[in-house]
Amino acid sequence: MASQELHHHEEHAHPDAREYAMIASILTVITGFEVALFFFTGVGHATLVGMLLVLMIVKFVMVVGWYMHLHFDHPYFTWIFTGGLLLAIGIVLALSTLFGVFTGGEDLIRQLPVGEGH
Repeated sequence: MASQELHHHEEHAHPDAREYAMIASILTVITGFEVALFFFTGVGHATLVGMLLVLMIVKFVMVVGWYMHLHFDHPYFTWIFTGGLLLAIGIVLALSTLFGVFTGGEDLIRQLPVGEGH
């Protein structure tokens, strides 16, 4: 009896297969938009980095919240994952600043590479 009590933990209503498929579809659309965003012409580096950061955070929250069931776990785990996310954001912003992404100028407007024959 004691072993059964040890293994018994509070059950939560986990998402069903339909909700997982919906989240996967949303993540696929966001990823497709991220890839397409990289190839848009006339989008400055600072705008690109900002948009990709926002999309990264949205995807992170969706994956951690639903697929890793973080919203069912102890709040301590939320703080651990949030710390990792903030560290990643800090690194991206530091590297972007280091490489001059946020220093204005027309030379930072991204253009698609032109083929050799053009």
